[in-house]
Amino acid sequence: MFGTFSTSREWQYYRQAGQLVLKLGDSLIPYSAGFRLYMTTKLPNPLYTPETSVKVQIVNFALVPR
Repeated sequence: MFGTFSTSREWQYYRQAGQLVLKLGDSLIPYSAGFRLYMTTKLPNPLYTPETSVKVQIVNFALVPR
């Protein structure tokens, strides 16, 4: 999507015309505190770099046959 993940501490927030906006690259995007992004993969055992692992929360919802 954007190439890399950034923690909220690295994002730049601004108040513009009374609305909180987030600067992402050259764009200003309206910020919503309730927004969450969930990403999924079809890979059975995806490999994430240590840099990615510390910046996101990874939840394993794998189904295992009994």
